[in-house]
Amino acid sequence: MGMSSLLERLLRSFEEFDIQVPHGTVAVALAVGEPASTYLIAAAPRHLGVDLSLRYSNTENGLIGFARRATQPYHLNTSTHHVECLDLESDEPATPGSVGRIVLTDLYNRATPFIRYDTGDLGRFVTDQRGTPIPNLLAELVGRRSDFPIAGTEQFPTRGNLYKLLMAIDSHPAIKQIQLRQNSIGRFKYILNAERSEELEAGLRFHLDEQIGNILECNFEYVSDVPLEPSGKRRFFFCEIPDPEGVLASGNRAAR
Repeated sequence: MGMSSLLERLLRSFEEFDIQVPHGTVAVALAVGEPASTYLIAAAPRHLGVDLSLRYSNTENGLIGFARRATQPYHLNTSTHHVECLDLESDEPATPGSVGRIVLTDLYNRATPFIRYDTGDLGRFVTDQRGTPIPNLLAELVGRRSDFPIAGTEQFPTRGNLYKLLMAIDSHPAIKQIQLRQNSIGRFKYILNAERSEELEAGLRFHLDEQIGNILECNFEYVSDVPLEPSGKRRFFFCEIPDPEGVLASGNRAAR
């Protein structure tokens, strides 16, 4: 069991040094704390002989959900929590199938009640054939609400869709580790643990153009290791713009 980024680094080391783990040695591979990459999901059964499992939990509320296989939805712990997926900008339910804020109510914590507690996480419910959300199945977790790029222009900034950008970038198998930094509106820098490649850079620039738009500058820095956060997690996106929520609010006022 470990952070997704730690497990991925471990399995990449297995490949680099040709370390073989006899099948049957590992009973469970459990990733926590971060969304699992496409590489990690595929590498776990190849190197450990078991499918990757995922746990969704936090310090305040304990176990929230569990996915027996990373390719399956999280089964939410609805026996102890009421879980909602709310719109990013309001307290209304998110559009069925779309990403929203994970908000929960602890049904048994009477000493320190958590009532409609915004976890800061983003995810989306599974929907049935009629398009109705299934409230005990979480299709995926896609990151934190605080992690969002600012799209648009300085005069009219908008909230960018980090989820779509992450999914596009995750399609590049040559990337071992990556972090995207936004220096200011329209200016970004990729920090990459990968072989230097003009083709890769062009693809990553394309994803920014497609998902964010109005790109004024896109730089690349190659490193041997993308540093972890003090919490031990690897942060995919880092916004260096002071008070991004305030920037969005001022843009909304200007638009009116």
